[in-house]
This record gives sequence, structure tokens and C-alpha cells, in this order.
Amino acid sequence: MQSVLLQHKITSFKRGCSNLINQKSRTIGRSFRIEERWLNIVNEEAEREGISPNALVNRVLQDYCIFGRNTKRFPTITLSQKFFSQVIASCQEEKLRTIAIELGVKNVRDLFNTLGLDPNPENIFYLIKELLSHYSNWFTYSYHIKEKMQIFHLRHCYGKNWSIYISEMITTVVSTCLNIKPKIELSEETVTIHIPTDQHVRKLES
Repeated sequence: MQSVLLQHKITSFKRGCSNLINQKSRTIGRSFRIEERWLNIVNEEAEREGISPNALVNRVLQDYCIFGRNTKRFPTITLSQKFFSQVIASCQEEKLRTIAIELGVKNVRDLFNTLGLDPNPENIFYLIKELLSHYSNWFTYSYHIKEKMQIFHLRHCYGKNWSIYISEMITTVVSTCLNIKPKIELSEETVTIHIPTDQHVRKLES
């Protein structure tokens, strides 16, 4: 096995996902031996994205530490978007609502307990912005404040039934964990969540 020495900096993470979220990052020097074929792929991908191999490796490590390693603790599967869309479209709306309500809080609490997180506003918003949007690809995410309302706008391509599931799940989680009843608007491809800024909800920094 041919190996090459890769020098790079990695972000120093402390144990526990709450520290990953809240701790200010610093970098430290480390040396690793990596198979040449993987390093070649890193170099090719970094060049394609217009970033340094160091930045790409750091991002891969970050994705694994925050999300990848924890997916092995849960029974998850990967489906194509087309197949998933067809499965969701075939479900009855009321059944989806029931599942979202029943499993929403249960699964989120299980996830938070596994990651060592408290169900507070910061971590609920982290769930929406990072765990469900960035890492799980449930939707794309945007956030802004307008007329004393915090607005979370979620976009996807999985049809109205997926909008129904997302809206019911997030409403249940926010209502139960934060004692806040959000206003929800949904369409075929979007879910918009409105939460008053005066409801003791910490504003999410972009």
C-alpha cells in the first residue's frame, strides 16, 4: 500500500456536539498518512471547487464529527430524490400528519440526548438550519427578521405531502420544547415558519 504524508490543519473539536456548536474554533497542526488514491481525489475535488486541499479535508472532518459519525447510531437509509418523492406522494395526508406529530418530539429528543444537546431555542434552530437542512437535505434554508417576526423559509422539491410532514413535525417540536406556537405557511415546495421575536426566542445569527 502506497501512502503519502499529508500536512494540514484541522479544527480542534471538544467532545460533545454542544461544544461543537458553541465553542470558538481554533486550528492545530497534525500529520496523517493517507492512501495516495484518496489524496488524488481530494486534490481533484479541491481544484474543481476552487479551494485548497486543506480546506476540503477540514470540511470533510467537520461533516463527519458533527453529523456523519452520529448517523451510524440511528437506523437511517439513503434514497434517491425521485424515489423518495414518489413514496411521499403516495401517502395519505392525515396519516403523514399523525406520524409527524407522534414521531416529531420523540425522534428529536432521542437525537438531542444522543448528541448531548438541550432542547433550547439555539439547538432547535440548529436542528433546522444544520441537521435537517445542511446535512440531511430535507430542504434548503433561509432566515430573516421582518416586522418583529423571525422567519424560517424552507424550500424543497418533494411535493405538498413533504411540506405537510415538515410543517407538522416542526410545529410539534417548537410547541412542545419551547412552549411557542409558530405560524406556518406551506405550499407545494415551501414551508415558512413565523416565530415572534418577543417570545423569549434567541435570535439566530446568520
